[in-house]
Amino acid sequence: MQVVDHAIGAEHLSAVAETWVAAEAARLVRTDPDSLDGRLLAGYAAFVLDGYETGAPALRRAITAIADPALPDEVLLRRFVVGINYSNVLCDDATRLTLLDRAEAAARRTGVLHALDLVHFVGAMSEATLGRLDHADRHDAAGQRVRRSIGVTVEQEQVAGSRSPTRCSTGR
Repeated sequence: MQVVDHAIGAEHLSAVAETWVAAEAARLVRTDPDSLDGRLLAGYAAFVLDGYETGAPALRRAITAIADPALPDEVLLRRFVVGINYSNVLCDDATRLTLLDRAEAAARRTGVLHALDLVHFVGAMSEATLGRLDHADRHDAAGQRVRRSIGVTVEQEQVAGSRSPTRCSTGR
């Protein structure tokens, strides 16, 4: 699943063809097609190999599975970014925001601060994309507070490059 996540998020940086990743995903689906990962892999493979018309229903099945309220927190926190990406492909803003809310609650319940930081980063990006800049700023500020609480310094952020998606859009 990490390869699929990276293929979606950084496809322009990859030397590996998206079709190769999709073919491998299709091969792996056969091991457990009804599991969450099986559905996520099947959605990716169908979308890349067969196009939007065939892929969209498979992506919908995948995000339905990841949006299931019975999904354990640990699994949700490992897979919510893929669900967000699939929601983006389907222009399903409601599911995207639901996944973000659930992932934030799961990260807080479990105390997984690096996941909470990721939720706020993805939340800021998602909200900025929707033009909800006040919400994006709130996610960005919350993410900064989380990073400070786990010892990430301003200098470390500057060396790594700013992760703030709202600085350019709002001038802050």
